Amino acid sequence: MLSSHFPLPPHCSCRLSAFQGQHNRLGWTLLRWLPLLLTLGHSNIAPAQNFVCTDCRFSAAAETARLHSASFWSGRPLPGHWSSPCPISIQATCGPANGCTRFQFANGEVFGWSMTVSGGHDAVLGDVIPHEVDHMVRATLLRRPLVRWLDEGCAAQFESERSRLQLKATARNCDFDPRLAGWLTSMRYPADPVATQRLYAVGFACVEYLLTLQTPATLLELQRAGPEIATRFPELYGFPLPDLPKRCRSANSRPAPDADITPLATERPRLTIWTADWCGPCQTLKRDLNRESEFREWLTTRYEPNWLDVDQQAALADAHGVRELPRFELGGHIWTGYLNPDQLQQQLEAFSAAPTSPPTPLAKPSQVLPLIKPADLPPPGDSPLAPQQIAPDAAPASSNEQPPSPASVRTVVPQTSTSADNSPFTKSRTGWFQRLFAPVSLISSLLPLLGLVGGTAVTGGFGGILLSLLLNRWKRRLLQTNSPTEESWEGAGATTRLPFPRHLDEARELLRLRQSEGRVAVLDALRGMVLDDELQRLDESSDQTARAVATQLRDLIDQRIDSIAPLTTRPAV
Repeated sequence: MLSSHFPLPPHCSCRLSAFQGQHNRLGWTLLRWLPLLLTLGHSNIAPAQNFVCTDCRFSAAAETARLHSASFWSGRPLPGHWSSPCPISIQATCGPANGCTRFQFANGEVFGWSMTVSGGHDAVLGDVIPHEVDHMVRATLLRRPLVRWLDEGCAAQFESERSRLQLKATARNCDFDPRLAGWLTSMRYPADPVATQRLYAVGFACVEYLLTLQTPATLLELQRAGPEIATRFPELYGFPLPDLPKRCRSANSRPAPDADITPLATERPRLTIWTADWCGPCQTLKRDLNRESEFREWLTTRYEPNWLDVDQQAALADAHGVRELPRFELGGHIWTGYLNPDQLQQQLEAFSAAPTSPPTPLAKPSQVLPLIKPADLPPPGDSPLAPQQIAPDAAPASSNEQPPSPASVRTVVPQTSTSADNSPFTKSRTGWFQRLFAPVSLISSLLPLLGLVGGTAVTGGFGGILLSLLLNRWKRRLLQTNSPTEESWEGAGATTRLPFPRHLDEARELLRLRQSEGRVAVLDALRGMVLDDELQRLDESSDQTARAVATQLRDLIDQRIDSIAPLTTRPAV
């Protein structure tokens, strides 16, 4: 595969460091609690304009579907954003994909959006979200409840080609008795689940037939009639509504040549994007996709994005040598880093026009390969096996051997020698920096304690905040000047399994998000003030044991601080 690098600033990518396992306990605690701390302040990572979801792929797909549906029915996008975004909830299930959207009509308005989806990602993105979003778009355009078969039949037009073929095949086998034509004007779903499925299929076939007779605008006008559809239908289509099932069945009587309904190949090239939740540039990319509808539409219409998370697919990331994020793979081209939408569009257009070598096929994201037990590792003296994560359809491009069968696929994690001669890494400045950072992290958490800086609560609180901010600024400078060198990283090799917690440089990227350093310092100062208040209460209590514990705790804190960074002032006791 071809590896390409554009001259991007250092902050446009995150390196997956091999020195991530040397964090102190306090740093790991910060990483675990950082998402909760960040929610205390104002968020700079905005959700999608009309949808919010924990998975940005779903919100981005919903935004695209909203634009597509509105343009189909009215010829233009909706005039503005909804008053409040629609939350998309994801439910884990092993069954078929499905969705449910709730909203309310009142005084000529529609509001109270909420959407719940479940099933496989591909089915949800290709079928469920476009279907549910179309319900919302037409509800916005019409501002009234709709006849069930017509509402579901219109929404099904936006599902994938495979799903539409299945509905069409089901409709050919449905025979609705003309004497029981109440479903043509019903505003409710049938009580029988089987009848509901038939309603979906026949509704799709009828709407598809009506779209061959008149424009989408005419069909939208028919929906405005609501339960009076039987009166409005002849005016728009020239024949009575009860004749619609017979006419539709006659037009749909001949089976399609591809009635076996095989998956259709996509004409869009697949763009694989490796990301992670802790990667700052990755979050910038997702934020731009959510905010800029033109950029999102351009990307999703020209390419088929395949989002992979290095934490969820760690073994697959090892097999493909993922070392920097975000990482893009298009055909035979690979590049890393993200700056802005214009830069990414230029890269994609340049690589799309350039000839490529045959790409390495990726394993399915859901494929999980077992780890080898310690007993299966080679005994001492044998040549150690390199860590590998090779799936039958994901062999490295540099390998000339045939990929193993699924039964033989394994992940081997060799024991790492502690000898200096056998160390897989070259020396760098990270070791002394890690040791220096340990007391800095402890000081930044302990200094905000009330009474350690000044003699009063006011002085101690604000002094702690100020010193915490200064220490955070010092840590960022140290991180920028002491990140692992290229030489030290090259020594890690492509076969090293990614450890966790991650490198301090990535923690710095997280702290830069939403400019949260000041908020973390304020939280530390408040925690110190509360701790000092509680200790003061114990000192004033009548319980001698409690007073002894409080005194001992104060002494331990003072001793620890004095051993790390002796202060020129002592708190008044």
